[in-house]
Amino acid sequence: MPNCNNCGGEVFGGVFICNQCGYPVAIGNIVPWPQERWPITPRMFWKATMRVSLLLALVALLGIIYRGKGNFSCLYFGYLLAFSLIAYFWAYLGSRCGRR
Repeated sequence: MPNCNNCGGEVFGGVFICNQCGYPVAIGNIVPWPQERWPITPRMFWKATMRVSLLLALVALLGIIYRGKGNFSCLYFGYLLAFSLIAYFWAYLGSRCGRR
């Protein structure tokens, strides 16, 4: 059973708040990582997400440069660049969240 970070009491029944003080308990402490269904660790997932988003950003930048020389609209590549940067920072924050 996980313990509450606020009062140290045990959390029963898979609830997301402490039974004694009402403090919200992290879901990661209650729901275990399903190793049999997904054998990678959360850290590996976040790192792979960061790599894919950087690859998308590179493709978007190359598209903007290539399309910019031909006087074509590079708006869609701008969307891809924005999406990839948002995904990168989301993955970065997700990888930092598990550390204490």
